[in-house]
Amino acid sequence: MNILMVEDNPGDQVLLRELIRSSGITYNHIYAAGTIREAVQLLEKHQVDILLLDLSLPDGYGIGSFKTIRDQAPGIPVVILSGVADTRMALEAITLGAQDFLLKGDFDGKLLAKTIFYSIERMHSMQALQESIQRYNLVSRATNDMVWDWNIETGTVYRNREGWKKILKSEAPQSEVGTESDWDSRVHPEDVERVSKAIHALRISQDAENFEFEFRVRRDDGSYAFILDRGHIIRDENGTAIRMIGASQDITEKKLTELNLRNSEMRFRSLIENSWDGLAIVDSTGIIRDFSPSGTRILGYRRQDAIGMNAYDLVHPVHRERMIFVMKQIVAEKESAQYVEQLMRKADGTYGWVEATLHNQLHEPAVGGIVVNYRDINERKNAEQNLRQSEERFRYLFDNNPASIIIWDPQTFRVLEVNDATIRQSGYTREELLSSTIMNRIAEKPEHIRELAERVLADPNFRQTRITRLFNKNGEKMFIEFASHRIEYEGKPTILALGNNVTERIKLEKQLESERVEKQQEITDAVISAQENERQEIGRELHDNINQILASSRLYLGLALNEVGMSGPHLKKTDKLINAAIDEIRSLSHSLIPPPLHDSELSDALDHIIETTSRITEISISHNLENFCEQGLPDKLKLTIYRIVQEQFTNVQKHARATEIDLSLTRDESQVELSIRDNGAGFDSTKKQPGVGLLNIKTRASLFNGTVDIHTSPGAGCNLIVTFSMEE
Repeated sequence: MNILMVEDNPGDQVLLRELIRSSGITYNHIYAAGTIREAVQLLEKHQVDILLLDLSLPDGYGIGSFKTIRDQAPGIPVVILSGVADTRMALEAITLGAQDFLLKGDFDGKLLAKTIFYSIERMHSMQALQESIQRYNLVSRATNDMVWDWNIETGTVYRNREGWKKILKSEAPQSEVGTESDWDSRVHPEDVERVSKAIHALRISQDAENFEFEFRVRRDDGSYAFILDRGHIIRDENGTAIRMIGASQDITEKKLTELNLRNSEMRFRSLIENSWDGLAIVDSTGIIRDFSPSGTRILGYRRQDAIGMNAYDLVHPVHRERMIFVMKQIVAEKESAQYVEQLMRKADGTYGWVEATLHNQLHEPAVGGIVVNYRDINERKNAEQNLRQSEERFRYLFDNNPASIIIWDPQTFRVLEVNDATIRQSGYTREELLSSTIMNRIAEKPEHIRELAERVLADPNFRQTRITRLFNKNGEKMFIEFASHRIEYEGKPTILALGNNVTERIKLEKQLESERVEKQQEITDAVISAQENERQEIGRELHDNINQILASSRLYLGLALNEVGMSGPHLKKTDKLINAAIDEIRSLSHSLIPPPLHDSELSDALDHIIETTSRITEISISHNLENFCEQGLPDKLKLTIYRIVQEQFTNVQKHARATEIDLSLTRDESQVELSIRDNGAGFDSTKKQPGVGLLNIKTRASLFNGTVDIHTSPGAGCNLIVTFSMEE
């Protein structure tokens, strides 16, 4: 042991040395210092086990001296040497960490020895306690547990602050000492009674030493934490509980995990028990180890009956060998899975289709088998069979239908499918047709086909029947009557066109129509020829007979007047009327009798009509015949043009109230076009029925396959256009 004396009085140093020697203390060295500075230097050089300190030194006095020494050597026990007047400071030094104090002149060697030994031991105990406290604090910081110590006799409870803070998610309390109510007030209302009964039972029991129970406590944010309390009960010699010490562990995360797991297991169990799919677990040999309730609905076996059965025995003999092969594959490979469809024997002895997925879970301790998830697919199999039969029937009807059938895509225009009749009628092979588009096979304008495709895509209920022209491989034109409608083919909208070859019917209809038109033209020609003959006859009769009679009457009237010598206004008026009648009949006979167009020009005849009309009306007439050559035109066509001009001029005079007429007659290689335009009143062609004059014009034009177009509206005049085709 090394002892350091800090004493400035040499006499007291000598006395203190003697007391140490006489006390029986075994020591190595006794160091002496007269000042704080010397003491600090000695402490830096030598190891000291006990320090005897006088508070009255030249360079320090009182508590300041002790603090300096303590700060320099905090692990060395200090005994204060003080006089009577320094007793108060000595006691204060003890509260600051000094181990003891001795009054100078009031102790002997034995008391000194005892004080030194006790001081050293007390310092070691304090250091051990301090180290324990530090370890405890470190443990408190490193764990979520709250250590507590409940003094049942006083009602006080010690709780470490860090644990309180971590569990309750709140600020640590200012003091680690509290009461029972600090904790009890936070216990969940549903747990209060149970916890109180458990604690009461522990207190009245005389042999219970350890305890453990769970409950919930309220945190500062209003949520609740799950707590596991473990502890030990300390009893007196009578068995009465006087203290309980323990640790509160926050198990919220664990409890929530367990709750979620339990809920998950309940949901999983509910899904299994209420699922329409069956679930079974079989071992590597095929023995059923577990069987879900839904399996009873599918196969008819109760769970207790199915467990222990060999799954291979339930498989139809046709599929059993394959099932054994699949099971060997699954068993041989970890985590492997296989899908099968097979017939399974039901409890009533019948067989039904099931689809099953097998997963190898032999390596999972919780499963230890092959998980088989299966479902009843009888309805699907029946539907597939019906669909297959339907497709076979459809394919038979499709391929053997005498009508042509084409399926094509309205988006890409690709031909998707054709039947044998289409191949026969078109002359193309199936490969040639399927590698082409509908554009290449139908002699229709592309815009018409695109319009059809757009209508099909826009209308799910599209239906249409129309006659379409096609060319076969030999280039021959065919007429096919297609009944087209929209269908779903290969998962997309397509057009199915069912076609009948109506080429012969079209040819016959055209022939009949041609014969009808020809017969009608013959009738019209006969009627018009009869009309012309009758007109000529009437015209000659008027000119040759009636006019002659009127001329003779006027001659005899003149002779009579000369012979008798009569005169008067009535006779003169009569002479004028007869003369006017002669002129009118002459004009009428000229209009009824056409000019001989085989001997004269049509243009001359038209000039005569223009001249006559201009003479008897105030209408200004212009005409353009420069681009008209009548050479080679049939006489009857010339007569028709003449009569149409004559008829339209009459219509203008009677109805149009026009002041101008513009006549144009042109001819090119393909047609002759006659145009008569006036600036008259016009009419609404959509409301007004054509008169006799227009009907006569249309009748005459139809004799030569002519077309009549009328462009008119009220107040805008009228333009009559008659076109005769010169093509055969």
